[in-house]
Amino acid sequence: MSEWRRIALAVCAIAALAGANCFADTVLMKNGDRITGVVKSLDDGILTIESVHFGTVTVDYSEVASLRIEGARGVSIKGGTRIVGTLDLQAGESAAMETDSGAWEVPAADVTAIGPVELAEAEAPAWHGSFQAGLGGQTGNSETFRGNAALDLKRESPDLLITGYALARYAEEEGERSENVQGAGGRSESTLSRRDFWYSSVDLRRDELKDLELRTTAVVGLGRAWWKEDANYWKTRAGVGFTHEAFTDGSDDIFPVAQLAGDYGKRINSRLTFTDSIQYIQELDDFRGWRATNDAALSVDLSENGNWQLKLGLLNEYDNSPPDDIDELDTYYYLNALRKF
Repeated sequence: MSEWRRIALAVCAIAALAGANCFADTVLMKNGDRITGVVKSLDDGILTIESVHFGTVTVDYSEVASLRIEGARGVSIKGGTRIVGTLDLQAGESAAMETDSGAWEVPAADVTAIGPVELAEAEAPAWHGSFQAGLGGQTGNSETFRGNAALDLKRESPDLLITGYALARYAEEEGERSENVQGAGGRSESTLSRRDFWYSSVDLRRDELKDLELRTTAVVGLGRAWWKEDANYWKTRAGVGFTHEAFTDGSDDIFPVAQLAGDYGKRINSRLTFTDSIQYIQELDDFRGWRATNDAALSVDLSENGNWQLKLGLLNEYDNSPPDDIDELDTYYYLNALRKF
């Protein structure tokens, strides 16, 4: 009998350990209630938990203060990104995840769904982004027209971020073109650690008034996310590469360059966000040749989900070696309607 007793005790111990692993998730409600069990799903604002003591429990996700999932689960992020890993979420703050490819942190409000691992693995991260446009003009003593448009795209996973953009600006004064600029580009960021990444980028620019048929700048380098909390972030990049310029008169030039860049964002309140992007390009064979841009903007949410915004911005573009009869500094003011998708 003693042998059978030892076997029974061993079976009970194994069962207890299995139970501990199965019921390792913890949900803390804003009213102080604590639910221990397995988080089965988050769908359409309803969190479902297979609890230890009360069976299947459903709660309103907006009433959750914190959520800790110990085992791997599929987590959907605002914009369509899906991640497989553990989850430690604090409502109104951040959601930290541990994945096979490293740590991942997003604003808590960006977690939109939770489900089985298989569902997240079955679907690749989705593209999302925004389109913005604005028009302006004047009639009477002078005739002016200004217009601009920009498209931004992003595809994000725990170990890779891909972004792309396209832009156009056009202006006329007294029937003559005073601006005609088009640009496009893309960047990939591959994770090295929780904060660090390496990147590669390509930027294309055409400017009719500067007789620039096409400028191509390609760069590779390293970056760091110094701050990423809720909707707030600060990232910097530094790299080297080359620039090729082709002009409308048939001439062209190619030279090595170094790049310094940074992106900053701050959520001021529930509807107002400040962003600032800075870039500096230095020619390495002629230190008098450098360019810099600074695009600062305030965005106001026009809808509850933030998909419609009004964006007021100031863009400065400086070229230390411009063509003859072209000023070094161009300053643009814009007021755009923006739609996220």
